[in-house]
Amino acid sequence: MSTMIEEEPKKVEVSKKRKRKSTKIEFIEDKSRRQTTFSRRKKGLMKKMFELITLTGTQGLLIIASDSGHVHTFATAHLRPVVVNPYGKELISACLSDENDKSIQ
Repeated sequence: MSTMIEEEPKKVEVSKKRKRKSTKIEFIEDKSRRQTTFSRRKKGLMKKMFELITLTGTQGLLIIASDSGHVHTFATAHLRPVVVNPYGKELISACLSDENDKSIQ
């Protein structure tokens, strides 16, 4: 004689995901907070660039200039000469020091 035991239906717990805090896109007055944000977002942007070129097999070059004048670059092998060669460095420097273009500042 066998008896059937009915199992209670399992309750599926729905996890509550934390929503990201919405950030207003406006200039950050506090220099320390601005530098922290720059550093964090620069790292994220470079990660996204790496993912994009890895997934699609394309070539990429990313140039980011900070307020302090440092230039941060990420380039694939084929575009690395633009960043490494003297002509490429001069070109980047000329673009960043162009007095006619105030959009960088």
